[in-house]
Amino acid sequence: MATNKKRGRPKKILEQMKRLLQRNLLKMRAEGPNFTVEKLLKVGGFDLRTISVRRYMRCLNKIGFQYLQTRKKGLLTARDCQLRLQYARRMNREERNNPGFWKEEIGFSLDGVSFILSTQQCPRNQECGVKKAKAFN
Repeated sequence: MATNKKRGRPKKILEQMKRLLQRNLLKMRAEGPNFTVEKLLKVGGFDLRTISVRRYMRCLNKIGFQYLQTRKKGLLTARDCQLRLQYARRMNREERNNPGFWKEEIGFSLDGVSFILSTQQCPRNQECGVKKAKAFN
């Protein structure tokens, strides 16, 4: 007497729709990291009249994509990742060839540009009109 029919309400978002949603999400992330669920649904051609945006958001959460606040730095693109890896490898080679590279070859200043020291050439209880600055590079 056991039947294989499912009981209850049928799912509104089918497995095929989930896969399409995930494919579109990955495409949009490759183009740029900042987009909304509504924009994702419009690009994918999903009908917002029958299924709400909130239901799509829940589906994305179950797939493993949660809403995150936009970072000021942005996400690391594939090109940036390649450049960072090339730089790291180049620095490792340089360090192997020249063990004192970080101590002897690199000049460091406090703010990354230069260090400026202001000095006054005045007697104690008098005001000076001009401050002289020394620049150390």
